[in-house]
Amino acid sequence: MKELRRNTKYIVISIVVLVMILLFVVLLSNSKKDENNVSKLTLDLKGESNINIVKGDTYHESGYIAHDSVDGDLTNKVLVEGNLDTETIGNYEIKYTISNSKGNRVQKIRKVNVIADLSDLEIELDYSPKELTNNDVIITLKITGDGYDFMVDPDGNIDNSNLLEYRVVNNDEYVFSIKRKDGIVIEKTVEINNIDKKKPTGSCKNLIENGKSKISVIATDESGIDKYSYTIDGVLKNQSSSDTYLYDKETKNVVITAYDKAGNYELINCITSYAIGPWPVDYHRNLNETSKDIFYNESTYGNNNYIIYYPKSLNLKEKNPLVIYLGGGGEIGSNIDLIRGTAFATNMKKGIFKGAIYLIPQCRTGWEYCFSSLKTLIDNIVSQYNVDPNRISIMGHSHGAVSTYQMIARYQNFFSAAAILSGNTERKVGSNSLKKIKIIVYYGAKDSNITAGRIRTKALIDEGVNMKYIEFPNEGHPIQNRVINETNTIEWLIAQKKQ
Repeated sequence: MKELRRNTKYIVISIVVLVMILLFVVLLSNSKKDENNVSKLTLDLKGESNINIVKGDTYHESGYIAHDSVDGDLTNKVLVEGNLDTETIGNYEIKYTISNSKGNRVQKIRKVNVIADLSDLEIELDYSPKELTNNDVIITLKITGDGYDFMVDPDGNIDNSNLLEYRVVNNDEYVFSIKRKDGIVIEKTVEINNIDKKKPTGSCKNLIENGKSKISVIATDESGIDKYSYTIDGVLKNQSSSDTYLYDKETKNVVITAYDKAGNYELINCITSYAIGPWPVDYHRNLNETSKDIFYNESTYGNNNYIIYYPKSLNLKEKNPLVIYLGGGGEIGSNIDLIRGTAFATNMKKGIFKGAIYLIPQCRTGWEYCFSSLKTLIDNIVSQYNVDPNRISIMGHSHGAVSTYQMIARYQNFFSAAAILSGNTERKVGSNSLKKIKIIVYYGAKDSNITAGRIRTKALIDEGVNMKYIEFPNEGHPIQNRVINETNTIEWLIAQKKQ
């Protein structure tokens, strides 16, 4: 019995194993059958999956292919969806969807970017005003077109608007950058050169002559002078483009307003001066016409001698001119006879000279040691004899000529005119100290002692000193008599007024 039960057990186990093997085979067979029944569905897009088209252009579909391993070609069953608007810039999607008989579905997307037509970008660059101005200039930059992104002004500021107004205060070249949506940068440049904010500069002279005022203006400006306004004694008298104006009255209160072509203006105060008579000319004095009716006095002041003379017909109650004569080195000392014998004193004593007070001082030691005491003597004569302070002239010969230069330079704006006879121009005297006085210079062509004086005189003239050079062809150093008797130098000195 035990053996039967054992065999039965083995039989049962074998049957179970066999059933399990059969079940596995059936399942495997069904699995392969189901696998053969599953389809393969595909959808492929032709062309690019991300494309750009220009606004307004027509969209051309590149196409697609759909296929299923069971259902076959399904291309004509692809569902295409999308809201593409080629007239509106933007980013769009076109969806492609295909389904097979088994209910499987595949979807693809094509991105379409409608972009601006960059060629239609219009840029307008202008500025105002275009004429000369003393105000700021406004540069206007206007941009139209779908391709515009933003602009950058010359200061580096970004502006997203389509209209920019940029204010400039100086003449220069200004660069604007315009960025298109495709990344390209366009530069636009404008040159501004019509701004003028500088005022005119200049000077003005008011020359009084014969009871009238002649007004002359010298003004400059980078844009040019437009006109002048002449205000006299606080009243506007004339406005014109002329740089001169003749006023029929004598005045010292003249103000000019100079306007440039950009509208800037500057007030210029005129410097008033009195007209200086013409330069001395050949005169040939009549030595027989003399007058004994004169005041002639020899005296001393401190340690120095002097001679003073004037015609008795001279009215001392009125202001009268004073003419001073400085002798040469031969007249230095304490002996008054040395100055009595000069050509100036000899002619003066004869009564030839008219219309002024005449002074001949003498220095004991040399003029360079007597300038202070000489000035004190002159001041005393001015006070005592009622001298016109605007008509004090001085002349000198040789050493006295050099000292005349030093006196007019030392006491600027004191003397009205000077005459230099055979003098080596004092090199220590600069041209700036001589520019407010008119000077006449005489030399003898054969005078070898004053070569340096000739050279310096011409240099002073070149430097702007109001000086005239006259030379006697056949004379040497002593030219006093010819100057006094053959020119009207004395009368010329009397006529001059201090500027």
